[in-house]
Amino acid sequence: MGGVIFSINGRLEYLELRRLIENGNREESDGIGSSGKEADPREADGKEGDGKGSGEKGSNDHDPKLYAAARKALESLPLRDMEISDRSKGDAITKGLTLLQTTWFIVQLAARKVQKLNVTALEILTLAYAVMNLFVYIFWWNKPFNVQSPIVFYLPIEREAIGPSSQSVEAKDQPGSQASPSLIPDEIPECERHPTGRSTSRDWVSPAPQLLGTNEAPSPAEACAIRRCLLDVEDEIERMESQILQVQSLLVKLQSKQEELKSFAHRHRGVLSPLRRLFPELLSEIFSWCPKGAPIQHTIVKIPDSFDPLHGPLLIAQICHSWRSVALTTPNLWTTIRIVLRPQFKLRVGILDLFLSRSGDRDLTIGVMNDPSVSDVATALAAQSSFHPPELCMLAQEAHRWKFAIFYLPPYQIYWDALSEAKGRTNRLQHLGIYHSRGSLEEPVVEIFENSPQLASLSFSSHVSMGDLLIDRSTITHFRYEKVNRLMPLTPLELCIEVLQSLPNLEHCALDCIVHTSTPIVDITMDRLKHLDIKIEFEFGSGQGQASAFWKALHLPNLSFLQVESHSPASSFGHILFSHFVGRCRKLKELGIVLRSAQALELLAILRNAVTIKCLSLGLGKESFLPVLSSLAHPQTPSQPLLPNLRVVRVYPIPLGTDYVPSGDFLAAFVQMAQRRMTKASSKDPKISLLDTGSLQYPLDIEAAAEAVKTCLHLMELKNPFPAQLYCLKRPPSGSVIKIQRS
Repeated sequence: MGGVIFSINGRLEYLELRRLIENGNREESDGIGSSGKEADPREADGKEGDGKGSGEKGSNDHDPKLYAAARKALESLPLRDMEISDRSKGDAITKGLTLLQTTWFIVQLAARKVQKLNVTALEILTLAYAVMNLFVYIFWWNKPFNVQSPIVFYLPIEREAIGPSSQSVEAKDQPGSQASPSLIPDEIPECERHPTGRSTSRDWVSPAPQLLGTNEAPSPAEACAIRRCLLDVEDEIERMESQILQVQSLLVKLQSKQEELKSFAHRHRGVLSPLRRLFPELLSEIFSWCPKGAPIQHTIVKIPDSFDPLHGPLLIAQICHSWRSVALTTPNLWTTIRIVLRPQFKLRVGILDLFLSRSGDRDLTIGVMNDPSVSDVATALAAQSSFHPPELCMLAQEAHRWKFAIFYLPPYQIYWDALSEAKGRTNRLQHLGIYHSRGSLEEPVVEIFENSPQLASLSFSSHVSMGDLLIDRSTITHFRYEKVNRLMPLTPLELCIEVLQSLPNLEHCALDCIVHTSTPIVDITMDRLKHLDIKIEFEFGSGQGQASAFWKALHLPNLSFLQVESHSPASSFGHILFSHFVGRCRKLKELGIVLRSAQALELLAILRNAVTIKCLSLGLGKESFLPVLSSLAHPQTPSQPLLPNLRVVRVYPIPLGTDYVPSGDFLAAFVQMAQRRMTKASSKDPKISLLDTGSLQYPLDIEAAAEAVKTCLHLMELKNPFPAQLYCLKRPPSGSVIKIQRS
């Protein structure tokens, strides 16, 4: 292989070198083929057998114009040193090693001759070959080795007298047409061949069609014709394989070039992006709305991790020079700081100083928490030292810029001493959260937040009480007592009562509390409280006395939102007094109830007293699901229906999980309830409000929810049961929501 090959009208053919060197105008003998080899005896047999073709030119050697064009193409083309070198498989290292070995043999033989040692005749003969091999490698240093593919030259000429095997039908019929110089032929080559091997049409004709599909043996003449036909077919297959390889090689090159052009176009389209023409002020405003750090899973310190280099401002500053310049001059981008205190960790100090300097004089959102991976013993040892964490000292110097601050620290005074410089300077502080991972404060009074005139929101863990802080309590309108983790106990009710009594202007309150058997119950009246979210549990053995006393002592005349959740047994919750408490809240508009132990009758008693609510969120167990929804759709007393002002209802099964999947009956009851409440079918009273939206949380994915809805509607024989739209929405992280909205 190797050398050169010519592409003539899409066909790859070899031409004889001797004819190219000569003037290309002499006729060769009929025994020389187009590839420089002897003519195939099949052609001679064909000529002798049928007497045809003796006057035809059956090879490329009979075309002087072809050789003239090929010689002209070779003379006009420049040298292709790079293309020839690309086909070399023997580099300088292999050739050099061979020369070194040969030279070593010659030197060794000469040394033995000088030392008058015996030299055999075989070694002398080898010496002659070695010397000759030395000169061969020197003169053939740049000669390619083991070349497998030839260099293709394209000859865009018209083939008129080359023969039928290399000529298309269109080329014969249209003498004035020109051949395409492409690698792919313009027309599919003719395929029909007679036993003589000559092409006359497009289809292959069998030399013995009568034998196909039978078990008869061919005659000698038929066998000879079949062999000649198979040889022609094999030649055609080889030619097609060669063309296929060429087309595949060309396709790979074109695909590579296409990818380069796409990359080139992509890079240059970026230059025309409108983002490059944005004013720096507009880009700065966009940056200020970007996330300030990586999202975190911590339930308390919900401030994003601003020091993560793959999120937030540190990522934006790495994009390009112009973005970095805008980011460095955008103070709002650097105002969120989340610090995890780790012993002997110097890097955080440098990054903290960077954020503090770049944020200018803007308000800060800070979150400080102890490393949860550090053991309690290590934390206690660090607290006994006099070393103050440098991060806290740096934050204390910027206390005048604190706006939102959360501290999740061990209950040791050393941490608050490190923040002592902030005392009297927190005049911008609006929200404060203090959580202790374990125990209570060593010294119960924290004075650094004493001068906080704008402080309106507080959040504590169960170990913190209002007596631990010196603050102006008249400014507090939002308060939350929450359970930090599963291991931390709930807040005793007496602490919650202390908070409610000490905050006269409280409007929003969220409590996670427990009622002990010895808890003293006092009257609690709060005229300004509008929003109450309470998760309450009752100590085992406390009975209904404590619960009933608590609901009876609670007076919230202006309450508009109430969310109650309890896992206590029904005998401990005090449902009757709770329903009376709901009835006393005459301005209540939104009610959420999650009582796992409540029976259907107890829930219905609560709902009958909630005549003013417009939005209901209801958690229902297996036993109470059907009765409650049926009562909402078909009241026992039509003149006094349940929840006459109801506009929005949200229902979800409890426990909410894949272990409990509502059956088709439950789904049908929900759809029927929504149908009747949206069409006034449950009551003919014109004062009854129509339901706007009903939603059911489904514990399975959205596909399963959609299939359940289709099955339910089919069983109810309702394709469009009421003027409403039905949706199946995805509810992260899992599950779905079946939503019915009135049109």
